[in-house]
Amino acid sequence: MSDLLSRARLARIDESVARVIATSIPSQDALDTAFPDASLRSIGQRWEAKVKPWAYVSGVPIIRRPFEEAEYATAVTWPFEHWQASRYSTGRYGVWYGARSVETAVWETAYHWYRALLQDVELNKPGQVAHKRVYGVDVEATLIDLRTLVQSVPSLVHPTDYRTCQRIGEQIHHEGHPGVLTRSARHRTGQVLAIFNPAVLSNPAHASYLRYELLDEEIQIQRGLTEPWFRIPVKDWSHRA
Repeated sequence: MSDLLSRARLARIDESVARVIATSIPSQDALDTAFPDASLRSIGQRWEAKVKPWAYVSGVPIIRRPFEEAEYATAVTWPFEHWQASRYSTGRYGVWYGARSVETAVWETAYHWYRALLQDVELNKPGQVAHKRVYGVDVEATLIDLRTLVQSVPSLVHPTDYRTCQRIGEQIHHEGHPGVLTRSARHRTGQVLAIFNPAVLSNPAHASYLRYELLDEEIQIQRGLTEPWFRIPVKDWSHRA
């Protein structure tokens, strides 16, 4: 594994990336009330996306900002405090995952949501719905760049076998590197980050709500409650262990 990492380059990242998490709050958008007409609401949502900042920086110390502190815990610290097995962890330490586009983050989280549904015969049927929140989180770090190694080491993006990535994760965790930048296993053109050190993450800001709905062989992704965005086919996912 040391040989593989020795072939990797380094990538400096200083940008806001997308993180999508589950929420129990229905995806009610203020624009639904402001613009009852769907066509006007769609225009409003597009303008909001253009002008709304991904993240904010407050001049007030975080200890005096309980709501911002809650946002930080929700969007940043949760995986470091609740360890679980994942692509780059065997469950002995926490890893935070984000994507360089919201669409890629949606593909990744839709896959895991759907795979969870397959474990329950009562839930594995059309009509199931999940509500998600999109956060923008600033990342400032020099990451190990695995993107150029994916073609020669396809196990880096294997859909279900995480052993190669977990061995990399063990080494990164042991040596104290902040994280990796790599290709998405779900979204063909997407790029994702696996972060091992929460110190390189800052300024989480809620960006939007999303709604996932399972159809016959697709997941319908909606912005808010009413605006269809795109669909993700799940046929191939159903046959992967």
